[in-house]
Formats: sequence, C-alpha cells, structure tokens
Amino acid sequence: MPEGGNHSRLGDAFGELGRLTVEQLRCHRIDADLRRVVGMAPDQLAHTWAQTSDEVWIDIQASHPNDFRVFLEKLDLHPLIAEDCLDPHRSSRFSSYESSLHFEVPVFSTDPVDDYLSVICLPRVLITIRTSPISEVERLSQDHDEQVVLNEGTKSALLLRGR
Repeated sequence: MPEGGNHSRLGDAFGELGRLTVEQLRCHRIDADLRRVVGMAPDQLAHTWAQTSDEVWIDIQASHPNDFRVFLEKLDLHPLIAEDCLDPHRSSRFSSYESSLHFEVPVFSTDPVDDYLSVICLPRVLITIRTSPISEVERLSQDHDEQVVLNEGTKSALLLRGR
C-alpha cells in the first residue's frame, strides 16, 4: 500500500474526481489475482486505493483542459507533464520524471477529428486523457463487462491489450 505523502497526495486527487465536470469519467481497478479490469464509481477509488494493492485506471474524456486541471494539480506531477496535458496544441511526446511516465500519441480515426491520447503512468495508477471518444479506449474500458482476462494483472498488460 502507498505510504506517507504519496498516499495522501493521491487520495486528495482521487477525491477531486467526483467534482470533475467532464464528458466522461471512468474508473477501474485492475484485479491482480483475477487479471481482470473491474469498473468502479469514482467515489470508491480512494477507498480501493487505500485498502488494496491493486492498480487503478482513470479514463477522462474532457473537451476543455480546465475541466481536469485541478485533478492534475493535486497529483503534484512534474510541471512539464501537467503543462503538456493541458496544452490545447498537442503533439507526440514522451517524458519520464522520477516515478512518473508520460506520453502523448496521435489517434487517427474515421471521425472527422483526430485526437491525441495522453497517458500518465504513476506507481499503481494509469491515467488516460482525451478530448473525444476514441474507439480503442472505449473498447478497453468496456472489456471488463466481457470478463476479458489480461496476460497479467497490471496496467502494463492493459496498455498492451489496446494494441
């Protein structure tokens, strides 16, 4: 389980999720034993984080960066990660700072607007951020309903599943 400031900081950020005014917010835990993605309400995330060692996935769809700015600020990320995620003029990038990894990749679709997917990896936490629906992310998020088994019960296995 998390310790000290990291636990408190993430708990504060998770508490902010219920106040987000975004188009879509999905929270999941990755059950390590069953190797499955399990959906949960955002208000359950802080408790699950504190009581288990499961990894969690937070998927945010927001048309405007200000809709999730406070959440990112509460995560206390490296300033360049937050800046990149909030920049409306996005581009492909990859960065690693201390215990966080961030990358942005273009996602091309048949929809008239192509989008970028921001991915933030922290210890036990995967966060995906996008401005519009992305079919691959939607499919990953809904796989828990089909009881799809991951190769491992980790956020890395979840990311690889999306390939």
